[in-house]
Amino acid sequence: MNDAFLTQLFYLSLDAVRPPANPCIQAARRELEDLERKWMQTMGQRFIERYQAAEYRANSWQEEALFLQGLRWGVHLMLSALPYSSPSNPSAP
Repeated sequence: MNDAFLTQLFYLSLDAVRPPANPCIQAARRELEDLERKWMQTMGQRFIERYQAAEYRANSWQEEALFLQGLRWGVHLMLSALPYSSPSNPSAP
């Protein structure tokens, strides 16, 4: 599968999703942004880019696996919810 397609599909599907207005989550996001800023200042832009690229290469298989699992789940749901008849069986309704 094409990684770029799956990445775009992933971000498109999350486009309308917004983080909850929970104050604990907002505080955690601010803390994460602060830690990332300090990390960038300490390690430098080049190191961060190399780290992120390596992390993506190591974990990008998950996008395809999740996409395929979603397709399997959708097919299973359709076959469970909708009546199914085989076109090869002439006695089927």
